[in-house]
Amino acid sequence: MNEIFERLGVRGVLLLRDLGSGELHSFFSSDAEKGRERKRVEPASTFKILNSLIALETASIEPSEKIPWDGSPTFSDAQQQAGDLRSAFQTSAVWFYRILARRIGRENYRRFLSACRYGNENPEGRLDQFWLEGPLQISPLEQLDFIERFWQEELPFEGRHFRVLKEMMILDSTGSRIFCGKTGYLDAPKDFGWFVGYESSPEGASAAVAQIDIPDSGFLGKRRELVERGLSWIKQKGKKRT
Repeated sequence: MNEIFERLGVRGVLLLRDLGSGELHSFFSSDAEKGRERKRVEPASTFKILNSLIALETASIEPSEKIPWDGSPTFSDAQQQAGDLRSAFQTSAVWFYRILARRIGRENYRRFLSACRYGNENPEGRLDQFWLEGPLQISPLEQLDFIERFWQEELPFEGRHFRVLKEMMILDSTGSRIFCGKTGYLDAPKDFGWFVGYESSPEGASAAVAQIDIPDSGFLGKRRELVERGLSWIKQKGKKRT
């Protein structure tokens, strides 16, 4: 499995956990930093999973509410328009979530970050930037624990809010397989990317977290590709066992 990093030309870590047995599979590129799976860094846009849950739970927004683009700089043209929670999540519109953060407020963030045991639980600094520029940080292993508890709905949120997020996170639904996730990216000088998500089918479910270096924009799609190749490898391994 480790050779997939070489085939994709990426450096980083991939963590997969069978959500039935609890078995953990850890993979690293040959030049990955030792202990990278435990090193905390900013969650970037993967925080939109928890951020959206907090926004819904605190009634800071309704799923159907539209917010007009405030003219802030955006990463893509698709973000330069009014959006609701779903479109902002799926286009990863930073400006939308900065507005939400100001609605949610610091005390709510302190409460929910602690209750969810999310990374270092620190929302200090700039209220509408703390997941991008710090001090909030989380490790790949902590991300894996978080997405497992999200999938099992073992976080302090109403069931209807989980349903909203799980539907928003669907990236592929083919036959009985559902693949869900959220990417994240921090540009220079850090230049790394996240993928946090899970796959479920009648055969079982697996949580997945990838964190790789992103030296240029051509590597952005490799976050998801690494995860999907890893999940495929796990399935093939399971078939050989049987």
